[in-house]
Amino acid sequence: MLLEVSRLWGINVGLNSVQRIAFSVQSFPIRSTLHAPQSGVWANLMRKRWIYLIFLLLAPAIGSVAQPGYRKSTEVISAANPAWSYEFDEANSSASRDQGDLWRFATAAEFAGAIVPTPLSVGIDDVGWKRGWSTAGTGGPWRGGMPVGRWMAWEDYEVLVYVAEAVKTRLQCLFVMCEFDGSNICANYPTTTQEGRSWDNSALVSDDDFAIMNYVKDSAAYIEFGLHGVGHEHWEDGVRTRAEFAHGSSAWPWSDVSSHMGCFRRLIDQYNISFPKSFVAPAHCYYYNPSDPQDTGGLMRRWAVKYADHSSTYMTDNGLMVLARNFHVGWDQTSAAPTAITPGYYYEGAHWTNFVEFDPADNHLAGDKWIAWFNQIKDSFDRYVPKNTAQLFSQYLYQHYTIINRKGYTVQIDNTAMPDWAYDLDLLGNLLLKLPLETGVHISSASLNGGNIACYHEDRGFGYIILPKLDKAFYALAYTIGTSPMSNYVLNDGTYNVDKFEIWRDSAVASLEMYGTQDVKVKLDIFKPARVQSSTASLTVNSTEWDEHANMLVMSVTAADVQGVKGDIVIISETIADFNGDRLVDFDDFGILASQWTEAGSTPSADIAPVPGGDSMVDMIDLAVFAEHWLGP
Repeated sequence: MLLEVSRLWGINVGLNSVQRIAFSVQSFPIRSTLHAPQSGVWANLMRKRWIYLIFLLLAPAIGSVAQPGYRKSTEVISAANPAWSYEFDEANSSASRDQGDLWRFATAAEFAGAIVPTPLSVGIDDVGWKRGWSTAGTGGPWRGGMPVGRWMAWEDYEVLVYVAEAVKTRLQCLFVMCEFDGSNICANYPTTTQEGRSWDNSALVSDDDFAIMNYVKDSAAYIEFGLHGVGHEHWEDGVRTRAEFAHGSSAWPWSDVSSHMGCFRRLIDQYNISFPKSFVAPAHCYYYNPSDPQDTGGLMRRWAVKYADHSSTYMTDNGLMVLARNFHVGWDQTSAAPTAITPGYYYEGAHWTNFVEFDPADNHLAGDKWIAWFNQIKDSFDRYVPKNTAQLFSQYLYQHYTIINRKGYTVQIDNTAMPDWAYDLDLLGNLLLKLPLETGVHISSASLNGGNIACYHEDRGFGYIILPKLDKAFYALAYTIGTSPMSNYVLNDGTYNVDKFEIWRDSAVASLEMYGTQDVKVKLDIFKPARVQSSTASLTVNSTEWDEHANMLVMSVTAADVQGVKGDIVIISETIADFNGDRLVDFDDFGILASQWTEAGSTPSADIAPVPGGDSMVDMIDLAVFAEHWLGP
């Protein structure tokens, strides 16, 4: 419509303007704030409203309709203010370092306020086998070490979701895929299975294969589909050698390990699953040689794998970040979970067998043991359960490269030593702080350099302040504690990440890294939402609900990619075009827009597009948004 009207009046909109307004046209309305469609003469008038508005805009006397109104920068609610900066006291910083006031890892004796806790989660090896028993005695794989005849069942996948959903975490599940081979793909890669080129998986193929993999994909909020291997081992002429991607700590031929990766890719392509971002080396056999671009880290990085947990920490190995993990239970022990938390580790190693019972109907009993262990972590003042793998690795980086000093309710953050590779490899994300709270007490406000934190939630007597990705700079986090809950924030009680959150008087944007389908909850005390829109087709807003009593917007959001999708969710006020605040978009508001036409260099109240935040100019894209709200509340 904009192009048609612009041609009619000879107005040159320009391609950039058209692109910018296209984003605001595709939106999802909030159910509780929709109005019934108009019809008849009134509908015809509404369809012609562009002509009338532009005519009035061009009328010379329109400036007398209303006086211009300006939205001052101070009205931006907790949005980043570029004019404000935290001046870090270098002298005091150096002195504090000498005195030991700055901390990287706090202890209870040292600290009673907000701390940077150490994450602890679990990597679950060997998910994906169909036969749960070992054939190692005849040269085959060990699999799950279950009794002969114990098939891995649907319930064995459900228990992973049962645990993750109860704990609110995304479990790193490392898959072995050869027994999900629906067309004997592995026969083309003879070192991946004991049978080599004679591989024939037809006896194991069934319709359940797609049902199970669809369940895994639909459960992406709780199951991370990670890489373990094709068949776990390396075979030559039927002779097994440990293990798939390295001969102990030595290298296999590059052609062999590359072909295994290609085989894994073809196997998951059968089920439309994108390549994993996480990896655990089978049997912990890992060829580590950072000077060799074809070591295990170099192999993984070529396939865009970012994270690995292993028996050792390598920080970055040719672009792969590797953290150490510990083992408390045996690989073939059913229904076995740790009973303690080992200091210094970020991962607990586990196997699928540890999460199941001999009778799959009783799997919840094994699951409850793991839930109890996770709750131990949550109840520890200096540990926490990360939402997902990306958050765990990001927290590790901040703990090792960031210096933090707390003074009262202000936390000073020195992130200037963060290495460049953390940004170049896209490994850095949120920084999380944990704070004990008494019953009935909340973190009532929190701001970072005067701007928004990313999100917040409470769990089992603790408050969690989650900050956006930090640049190599100094920051100040200020927070208050009281009986009143926080205003205008993302309440992230899911397993997704909030990269950042910004809010203005008439719109807000939450930048997400979404996994699966989850509810995104946003507390909005500054405006009532009218519609929600996504910045990408890969991130779908399924539905929205507005809780009038709690001022809480709940959006069901789905990521198209099982490995996660990044994108912006934009929330738009029902009064975005109501410039004079009388809850009606009419000629008075249009007069304000006309009086600010092509005005730049300030913060005009009619600068409402592109949504959110505007562009410091009142022009055709603002008029387009205004027209959408004409004569609406």
